[in-house]
Amino acid sequence: MQQEHTPVATPAVAHVFPVAAAYVKPVDQDGKRMYAIHDQHGTVVAMAATRELAFAFLGQQDIQGVDAH
Repeated sequence: MQQEHTPVATPAVAHVFPVAAAYVKPVDQDGKRMYAIHDQHGTVVAMAATRELAFAFLGQQDIQGVDAH
């Protein structure tokens, strides 16, 4: 009989998988590469022309963001 294991978040795991308030994902819009900024629920809240601009915007809002692919 196999035991079920319930995942437990530890500080080490939290370091590998940071909790983010926003995700930046490259998307094609009208044939042009853009960067969509998603909230933690997956809703697109903004678009940026470059990845750097997306993260700069998040930094101005004191929001932690991570890349999503």
